[in-house]
Amino acid sequence: MKHILYVLPLCALLLAACGAVKENAIKLNQVGYYPSAEKTAVVEGACSQNAVLLNDVGNAVWEGAAVRQQVSPWSEKVRTVYDFSEVQEPGEYTLRIGKEEAKVIIRPAAFYEAAVAAMKSYYLQRTGMPIEEQYAGIYARPAAHPDTCVMIHPSAATEARPAGTIISSPLGWYDAGDFNKYIVNSGFSVGMMLIHYQLDPNAFDALALNIPESGNDVPDFLDEILYNIRWMATMQDPNDGGVYHKLTTPHFEAFIMPAEAHQPRYV
Repeated sequence: MKHILYVLPLCALLLAACGAVKENAIKLNQVGYYPSAEKTAVVEGACSQNAVLLNDVGNAVWEGAAVRQQVSPWSEKVRTVYDFSEVQEPGEYTLRIGKEEAKVIIRPAAFYEAAVAAMKSYYLQRTGMPIEEQYAGIYARPAAHPDTCVMIHPSAATEARPAGTIISSPLGWYDAGDFNKYIVNSGFSVGMMLIHYQLDPNAFDALALNIPESGNDVPDFLDEILYNIRWMATMQDPNDGGVYHKLTTPHFEAFIMPAEAHQPRYV
């Protein structure tokens, strides 16, 4: 899944100087490395010790000195970088630098689970339909915001559609932690996902997301994107071709579940 670029590698959160031994001092990609990808690790401070990569039976398969020391232009902190990209054999390893150790995973499709989780998060953000337990587990919730009766806001009024005109604008995804829907935000997401699909459709066709549309003739990846695109189509004014940039409440809702939110909604 080499083209799933929107999934960012996860890094260790705890930092330590090479000389002052602390737990989890080595920062690296905790999800895994593709066999042919770049593989680097970072420790805090200037470190002159070699790094050693051990296989699952404790044998060294690689040893090397740091490739560079990097100074932050903002904090002036020094960090030491090691590069073990030449190791390409899939497996689980231990990277040892001085008294510090960190687990290293090398495998094909290293980001597959992360990609599935990232895409599944869009299903959990759907509006206007129940998020069912068979697809969402503990994140199941009732349907909310059907958005079939949405008003034209005075700021978007036209002669053909004066303020208060009722339109229907269902489907789409909630944005982040609020219950509004945004053309700009989700349009960027949709655009990036479709570009990546063009790069490697076979890889994305293989993403099994367990969503209500699973098992039809359309890849789950595209079905999820279509749920938002169909909403986006409702946001175009048929009279002049303009597009309303968001569907929103007058004020952000409180920290409540979507089905408990009942403010009027506008485009």
